[in-house]
Amino acid sequence: MHFIDEKGNQYSAIVECKKTKGVNGEKSLSGTIYTNDHLLHGISRGWRIVFEDETYCLTYLNPIDEGTRIVVEFDAVHEFFFDMQKSVVHRLLNGSNTAERYLQHIFKDSGYEYRLEVNIPAFEKENFGLKNRLALFKDFVSSTGVEFSVNGRVVRILDKVGTNLSTIVKKGFNLNELHIEKDIGSFITYMKGYGAFKDPETPSRGRLEVEYLSPLSKIYGKLEGDPIIDERYTQSVSLLDRIKKEVESSYGISVDIDMEDLTKAGYDYDQPHEGDYIMAINQDLGFEEKVRILSYTTSYDTEGRIIDHDISCGRLNLIDQTRISDASWKSQIENSIEQATRAANFALISADGKAMTYYGPNIPTGNKFHKGDIWYKEIGEEKVLYIWNGTEWWPLVDKDVLEETKRLAEQAKLAGEDAKRTGEEIRRKSLEMGQDFQRYETDLIELKKENILREQEIESNRIENQRISQEVQSSLNSFAESFNLAFQDLDLRNTKAQQLVDQAQLNIEALKTTTGQLDQKYTSLMKSKMGLEEQISLVKHSSDEMIAQFGTYKQTVAGQLETISVLQQDASTIKQSISQLKIDSSGTKAQISQLEQTQNQVKQTILDQITGYHSEQQQLADRIALMVEKGDVIARLNIEAGKTLIQNNKIFLDADTVYFSGKAFIPMAKIKDLLVGSAEIRDLAITTGKIANASIDTAKIKDLAVTNAKLGNISADKITFGELNGAKARITNIDAANISSGFLDNQRIRSNSITADKLAVNAIQVGFNNYSQNLKIDPYNLSFFNKNQLSGKLTSEGMEFWHGTRKIGRIGENSKIGNETIRGIAMNLEHEGDYISWSYRKAQNDSAFTSMLILDPRGKFSGKAGIHMDADVHMIKVKPGIPSAREFLRFGVVNYNNTFYSALLNDSGKSGVMFGSGYLYLLHNNVVLPVEDIRNIVRALKGLGTLQLPTSIRTSGQGSGTVASYKTVRL
Repeated sequence: MHFIDEKGNQYSAIVECKKTKGVNGEKSLSGTIYTNDHLLHGISRGWRIVFEDETYCLTYLNPIDEGTRIVVEFDAVHEFFFDMQKSVVHRLLNGSNTAERYLQHIFKDSGYEYRLEVNIPAFEKENFGLKNRLALFKDFVSSTGVEFSVNGRVVRILDKVGTNLSTIVKKGFNLNELHIEKDIGSFITYMKGYGAFKDPETPSRGRLEVEYLSPLSKIYGKLEGDPIIDERYTQSVSLLDRIKKEVESSYGISVDIDMEDLTKAGYDYDQPHEGDYIMAINQDLGFEEKVRILSYTTSYDTEGRIIDHDISCGRLNLIDQTRISDASWKSQIENSIEQATRAANFALISADGKAMTYYGPNIPTGNKFHKGDIWYKEIGEEKVLYIWNGTEWWPLVDKDVLEETKRLAEQAKLAGEDAKRTGEEIRRKSLEMGQDFQRYETDLIELKKENILREQEIESNRIENQRISQEVQSSLNSFAESFNLAFQDLDLRNTKAQQLVDQAQLNIEALKTTTGQLDQKYTSLMKSKMGLEEQISLVKHSSDEMIAQFGTYKQTVAGQLETISVLQQDASTIKQSISQLKIDSSGTKAQISQLEQTQNQVKQTILDQITGYHSEQQQLADRIALMVEKGDVIARLNIEAGKTLIQNNKIFLDADTVYFSGKAFIPMAKIKDLLVGSAEIRDLAITTGKIANASIDTAKIKDLAVTNAKLGNISADKITFGELNGAKARITNIDAANISSGFLDNQRIRSNSITADKLAVNAIQVGFNNYSQNLKIDPYNLSFFNKNQLSGKLTSEGMEFWHGTRKIGRIGENSKIGNETIRGIAMNLEHEGDYISWSYRKAQNDSAFTSMLILDPRGKFSGKAGIHMDADVHMIKVKPGIPSAREFLRFGVVNYNNTFYSALLNDSGKSGVMFGSGYLYLLHNNVVLPVEDIRNIVRALKGLGTLQLPTSIRTSGQGSGTVASYKTVRL
């Protein structure tokens, strides 16, 4: 046997093992490893086994020290079951779907293929997904009743696996042990079923009722079973099938066989197959029935040779046993007749020599056969004896009898003279057997009468089923005709397409319970001629983060459009992103909006690859930064304590009056129609500057040096001191009456246009108009624009968010109404705003943010109004928002049977509800009550009928201690 470690290295070892196979596709190995020290000491998780060209995955290891050596016991399952259990389907499938659709949903990207070899009608399931693939596949098999087999990486799905073989397993031949289990106590012959009420509002009008009486009641009497009560049944046929199955399976026999290699019993392949039917015979137990192999275990020695087979066979109900018993009785009668005829014919052969013997696989030809002629039909390696009874060839299937017949035939030929002497005796015995035959024939006639009655009953049921089938088919044909007419009208009247689609959808919903096949027609109507839309959602949870993803995918003739909303949260970050990808012949372009919130910053990014714009807004405790980018052009606004940076090609200050408090430093400015009142300019340097029509009143310029300047119309009445060098300065039209001191330096002021009441040049750097049209400052706020549309404002109250004239909301400092001393940070959504979301970037290079918390007061974002959280919520205590609530509810764990269960408890921790992986528990005054125990009690009480429960006990008088009153309860 070969072993493969997690790195792909192969090892060999001497192993004893057992292989188990079953009709449910089961393939498993168990055994003991004896050699190879590397295996004995190094085998661990991730190892696999290759046995008979199949790969198995280890699931259990048990090293054992036997004193003189170390051995390892192991269990392994076929890789299909291991791989499918370790792979999860992260999608949901709802509604009515075909079997192919369910299987595609399970096997897609699994690495395994399936072959559906049985017709299965469409059926309905809800929330089919978000589980491992093996659990989903078992759910599919359980819902459809099919069986499957696994060969390599291919899964065959059939109605029944295996074949009906003519193999005999007989004691003394190849049968070692036969174990029979008979379920006698649950045997019934009669049952009633109760379905849906005719009028749910008025139960007194009655309900669907059916009953079934087994033919075996003529033998065993009417033995009633508990009725089936299920309001889901609305058709008598389906309810009748249910109770008929319950009655016929109420008594069964399970068989376990320990036998030699089945090749000795007639198999033409090396190993037995699950699902095969074989004939098991044990005359000591009086057992001779055909049974089905449900599972078998083959034992191999250390050299890989088969030791034996341990076979578990299927359960036979009483109807099957009676049918087999009838057939066995007939077979015994026929065999007796055949033996009598055979003995007589062999005697006649010996007496007159007229009998002939034929050999070959085909039926002998000719018309001169004599009664008693023998034909040895060759079937593979076997020969089956047939005898001509005068009208047809009758078979003798017992191989022992066949061999005995051959021996008797040879003896008859060699001892013809002895046969002549005993001919009269044989004829006499033949007459006696003929009389027995007549008695048997009479019994056969009675059996045939019973069979005729059964066939009539079967034919009656077949006619009824055919009638129901015709009614269903008629309904389907009627709907199909209506559907075709509607579809033709849809093509002719394209302008009313939506109305017809809605009507077709209503028709489909009305007939959805009749047939699941209408789902495909419904889907075809919902698909538009120009595109296909698909809603996608994905939620991923792990121990350290949560990811939620919602999206819409649309494909049209022009291209593809995909919109995705992602919410991601971990312990320190909330990220949300909304992105739209457009794919067409020109390439892939994205529009992305992202919002990221951590403990120390809030960051919002909007990217539009279609227009080429990219904007970013970042808020920290010590600064606020805004950025708008298109190509190489970038506009920035950075606000810090004590410093503000505004950077753009152009900055427009659109206001009647702009006030600058403090000092302004302007490296280069163009100012038109400048009016400066009471300005103090120090260290002013003007290089190649032009000042036209400047009026400066009461200006003080100290230490002014003007080089190469032109000044026209200068009035120097106010120049009280300093030096003006005309060779270096060119001044035109400057009235310097108010320049009393100081200087103008061309390195300090450069302006194209400045209009200001007060300008402190060392306080603000101005130049917005040269960079951007997206930022405007007025005395009350700083406004941000996106394509000339207002998108946000910074005011004294905080940050406002706008969409044009529509105010969305704000973030800022606020107080409690009625108590101004209670202050805090508020995030407010205006009436015209739709939602607030907290999101995070799931990965560093993600183009969109993932939402994890959404405030949706009117349900416009998610479809349902409220707060939507898609993350693990960690809470210790919670109390209902009702003042009269008695106690807090607390989340915790409860230790029960050495297992810690998550629980919702009261504040004392003595009562609550505990949650297991598949079961529910109640905690009452520190006592754990499994709900499964309560369920078992309820099931035991169900159907007991009317009970009278004591409600009070007499405590005095003559009847003290007796029941004073009762309450009648119907179970």
